[in-house]
Amino acid sequence: MILDLHVHTSVGSSDSVIDPEDIVKIARQAGLGGVCITEHGVSKSELAEKLSHKNDFLVLSGIEATTELGDILVFGVDAYPRTIIEARDLHRFVRKAGGVMIAVQPTLSGLSLLTAILVPT
Repeated sequence: MILDLHVHTSVGSSDSVIDPEDIVKIARQAGLGGVCITEHGVSKSELAEKLSHKNDFLVLSGIEATTELGDILVFGVDAYPRTIIEARDLHRFVRKAGGVMIAVQPTLSGLSLLTAILVPT
């Protein structure tokens, strides 16, 4: 199954013009088995669950966190403290909560450090 793990909507992100109701239609046309709505810095979306049930299609949710090392997708937590802005602190919080992180838009200067943070120890 192919999933798109980094989808924004016009409801939760200023850099998207996709209406949430169109996401499933577009994903199906592209041959995807599901999508994950990852809005910028907001709590995990209830929108994903509603879209999934309404359309009988896998729609998950995550969070996109902005850090000094670039944007990071966060899965497995409902929210994170907005005071966290450093990737190391975000990693500690997410790991303690049992979640996972994926770097999606790392800065070039922070790439090696970010890779070291995300690799399990």
